[in-house]
Amino acid sequence: AVQELEQLVNDLRQAESERRESRLSPEAFAVEWWLRTRQVEAERARGMAEQMEAAFRDYPHWSSSPGQERELRIGLYKALQGVTTDPAEWVEQILRLLRRAAE
Repeated sequence: AVQELEQLVNDLRQAESERRESRLSPEAFAVEWWLRTRQVEAERARGMAEQMEAAFRDYPHWSSSPGQERELRIGLYKALQGVTTDPAEWVEQILRLLRRAAE
């Protein structure tokens, strides 16, 4: 249990360090990190997060506008093509993560 806690602390420190150096928005960086926890190669996760960055920028009110959320979902699905057999579930998990982070 102590080793697991130490690993979590190290992962958090690494994420914080990389976030400070990243040019991605907080949302896109969170998605990049989440993808990496799903064993998506770091470079590929970064590319996908950069694609998603445009969708987050184009639909900044996605959390309060059903229309913008629908369009954001489309952008996320496009970015996730070829990386998972269940993009709908991954999009749900990503949006849930971002909503929790915004609370």
